[in-house]
Amino acid sequence: MQFGPPAPNSLLLLFRCEKASELRLAAKRTTVTRSDLVEAIIAAQAGATALRIKSVYRDLTPRDLGLKPKDLDALHDIKPGPHSPASFKAFTKIARLVRGKVMRVCHLFYHLDGPWWWIVFYDVRDLHEPHGWVEGTHIHVLSWVTKRTMDPVTEIEKFRHEVKPRLPSGLHVRFDNEPDAEEARPPKRASLDSGA
Repeated sequence: MQFGPPAPNSLLLLFRCEKASELRLAAKRTTVTRSDLVEAIIAAQAGATALRIKSVYRDLTPRDLGLKPKDLDALHDIKPGPHSPASFKAFTKIARLVRGKVMRVCHLFYHLDGPWWWIVFYDVRDLHEPHGWVEGTHIHVLSWVTKRTMDPVTEIEKFRHEVKPRLPSGLHVRFDNEPDAEEARPPKRASLDSGA
């Protein structure tokens, strides 16, 4: 049960900043939650606000980590007992593939009625393990207030097509990837009496 007005969306609070210094301070003080990020994305996709969104998802698997047909054949022939050198090699490649795979995501939010835009981007590893930033899990934010001369559409297209996509350095914002209490609760089972 909720008492009082709902908490404001932490990501949209960042989007309200109109000065670079204001955004930098807000980025240091804010933790964006998973539910706030998802809510902002869905609202922009649905056209429920004046914000719209363009998203790019990149699955970057290094070529040397890919499985070859002979690796798949070795896995297909596995039997109980000690593994053959070929199947052991295939298992090792799979483990390296899981660790070496990179998923990068970029969301361009833009306002319908003006030149205002925000890019939220992250490597999926940024959301699940504290690597690269001492404060732990995080997202990166670029904005019209910090990169006034940058063309966000050009940057998104480069991100979409480059072999090794990179964006200009953005502000680090803490990210809470834990589900809210509502999300974590298992769904209710239909009652046998309800006819469902």
